[in-house]
Amino acid sequence: MVKSDLSTRVYEGDPPLVVTVHGAMDRGKSFSLARRYLLKYEFLTYDRRGYGDSRKLDPPVAKGLEGHLSDLMQIIGSRKVVLVGHSYGGVIALTASSKFPRSVLSAVIYEAPMPWLDWWHQEGATPGTKVTQAPSPEEAVNGFMKTMLGDRWDQMSEKNRIDRLDEGPALISDLSELRSGAPFNPKDIAIPVTVGYGAKSSPRHEKAAIYLGNTIPDSQVIKFEKSGHGAHISHPREFAKLIQEGINRATKP
Repeated sequence: MVKSDLSTRVYEGDPPLVVTVHGAMDRGKSFSLARRYLLKYEFLTYDRRGYGDSRKLDPPVAKGLEGHLSDLMQIIGSRKVVLVGHSYGGVIALTASSKFPRSVLSAVIYEAPMPWLDWWHQEGATPGTKVTQAPSPEEAVNGFMKTMLGDRWDQMSEKNRIDRLDEGPALISDLSELRSGAPFNPKDIAIPVTVGYGAKSSPRHEKAAIYLGNTIPDSQVIKFEKSGHGAHISHPREFAKLIQEGINRATKP
């Protein structure tokens, strides 16, 4: 039984429980396509505080990364889980793995941003930089969504656009805190970690994935040849294989 005020969805199945953590301007249901290839397993998806159906809560926006960690651990409770984190959700999952290793069997990480690293900004301004420099939450969302979705942002229905614009404070909170320093030390993560990245993503994500693979003691790196940052949506079968690898490593004798 999940004890949380967040919007959660539980899908029955065999252990281990897989808990997905979505990124900025996303929803828990974005993992639904990948989950269809893993119906054997128990899944829990949720909308992080400030997003989707978890917008109208008290507080409406998480109090930084610690707030998101608190929400996540409340959802997990006493269970031992496989954490799957996409983008900013990957930062949450890695930090949880570092701080609460007894609760995390393994972690699956796809393109977690790490702007605290010296080389992260060498390619120029990132979507996160543009968000933190925007003069208002609405402009932050507009700039971020145009960068991530291109013309699809302008083609989105008015209702969906209004819903997304309402998530501006959560977006700014997410991406601003990442610039305050490293929330975890990869060398301290003592669980198996499977790291994925897309060949069509920014080169910084490949470099970050290799960095994690070289510094997390028990890790492996998997390259998605045909996908970019939104692989969980654009290439759900391949993303499901990434999750399956994390499950296999969690249950390995």
